[in-house]
Amino acid sequence: MCIVFYTVNPEPPKFPKSFIVRIFKDDSDVTRCLKTVNFPISSPDRISKIRNAANEYGRLSVREIISKEVSQ
Repeated sequence: MCIVFYTVNPEPPKFPKSFIVRIFKDDSDVTRCLKTVNFPISSPDRISKIRNAANEYGRLSVREIISKEVSQ
């Protein structure tokens, strides 16, 4: 059995310029980072919209990986 999860981190933590999404797979006590994607913040007014887009990307990526694992 494997566990697939994602993280969304602001970079830098104070006054972020982007959100970094990392997709991880934990299989047999070995955790690997499968993918890292950057979501740059183009305007301070769009911070929550970009954060939501990064979270949505993480959710959809995890769902896709899990569905591939189940079908194998």
